Amino acid sequence: MKQEANIMTSYRFVRGRKNYSCETCEGAIPKGTIHLHASGRFLGQWRNDRYCGKCDLEIINSLIDKVKTPLLKKHAELTNKEDS
Repeated sequence: MKQEANIMTSYRFVRGRKNYSCETCEGAIPKGTIHLHASGRFLGQWRNDRYCGKCDLEIINSLIDKVKTPLLKKHAELTNKEDS
């Protein structure tokens, strides 16, 4: 399988219509919370992963150089300003 085929292809921020759990820390993502939703094919299987506010920053920072999407860059800029 090609390396490109193992990359999540869609990253977007969504408002949850039900309760979810974070893929990374397994923490709760309550209904109505805005969170990162990633979907795509990874290791030959279709994935729909959701990440809480604490974990999404790590993922976004790791993707900035790989996935050049304006939404991810803007979110990282805003988050980094808030941390300063």
